[in-house]
Amino acid sequence: PARRRRYSIGIVGFTAWGSVQANLRGAALYARQCPEIEVHLTPPDDDSHDGYLIASNAPAVRAAVEKHIRLDKPLAFIDQHHFGPRSFSITGDNADYGRVAAAHLIARGNRHLAFYHHLAPNSPWWQAEEGTDFRVSERFRGFVEQARRSGIHPSEVPLLASADPEALKAWLRKLPRPVGILCFNDFWALRVIQACRALRLRVPEDVAVVGIDDHPLLCRFSTPTITSVRTGFIRAGYEGLALLHSVLTGSPVPRTTTPIPACAVIPRRSTWGYAAHDALLNRAFAFMQAHLAERLTIPDIAAGIGSHPRTLESHFERHLRSGVHAELQRMRIDHACRLLATTALSVKEVSAMAGFPHAQSLCRAFSQATGLTPLAWREHRGDSFAERPEPALPGTGAGS
Repeated sequence: PARRRRYSIGIVGFTAWGSVQANLRGAALYARQCPEIEVHLTPPDDDSHDGYLIASNAPAVRAAVEKHIRLDKPLAFIDQHHFGPRSFSITGDNADYGRVAAAHLIARGNRHLAFYHHLAPNSPWWQAEEGTDFRVSERFRGFVEQARRSGIHPSEVPLLASADPEALKAWLRKLPRPVGILCFNDFWALRVIQACRALRLRVPEDVAVVGIDDHPLLCRFSTPTITSVRTGFIRAGYEGLALLHSVLTGSPVPRTTTPIPACAVIPRRSTWGYAAHDALLNRAFAFMQAHLAERLTIPDIAAGIGSHPRTLESHFERHLRSGVHAELQRMRIDHACRLLATTALSVKEVSAMAGFPHAQSLCRAFSQATGLTPLAWREHRGDSFAERPEPALPGTGAGS
């Protein structure tokens, strides 16, 4: 039989960036499945490959690519809008990032929300689309959309656009408290936490902070650790290379952007507990979070925090207009969503870890809450396919 043609794909991006590392993981997974594909990290002025995955939205990189690489070669741009004769885009669903972050903050009792980014209008980065960086505007749009659904008017969601540390501190001083802030990414979430420390504002009691990207080092380096939206960058790298391969083998160039939704919000200490100056609520939420996998009852929760079941139930109804059981169920569904999107655990394993008595119980509650089955949720948001172990090399398996 005739040998398949081999294709060389150049991947352009700054490998120090967590998003680019995730793109590379997804691309590497696809390349392992398709032996006719070779991937190479390459500078933006190297025109020697058959196609390119552009994993950097830096204006200088984009300009170099457009200057040095022939436009008759297929180009896949990740997280930026770009269409040419043979180029197409795979972007994160930035509005979805904003929505899931707002939902996370609101579920933890934040009725005051704010949005922070660093891109001043004269920044060289502020030029991706129609004079603005579309990622900022889309993240903010999704954030205020979700706020509106919860009865918070968009005019009540302040936004700061400045990289100036003093401007950030002045803004933080003026915000009502407690407040939940979504930051453009994890780096700027770290800056917000550092500014809060300088102002002696408590995180998360006074200021709850959410970043975007789930950077493996930044989120854990911070004190407290940073809650972050895990984006679908692994999936974007996989699907970007798959689309490039299809174009190289004769398929038409996609004419619309492929959006990749958020996987999940990964909760850490920067949003821990409940955003209320109410000791009983805070103790109850912390206890439920720590014991989600157990078959908790309202008497169990009350005993665990030194309260009475009737007192606890009436307290929830008065302050949250929701019962203890409803809040516990919401937390379990939220945890199940996260496990389905970020791991390869079976539905049975997820149900046990989220505190459901069996898989059928999870499926019923999950469908009622989300409108989807657990496996449909994983199909829509999951990035866990890239976590499967690499096949063993010959001679390295067990017993070799």
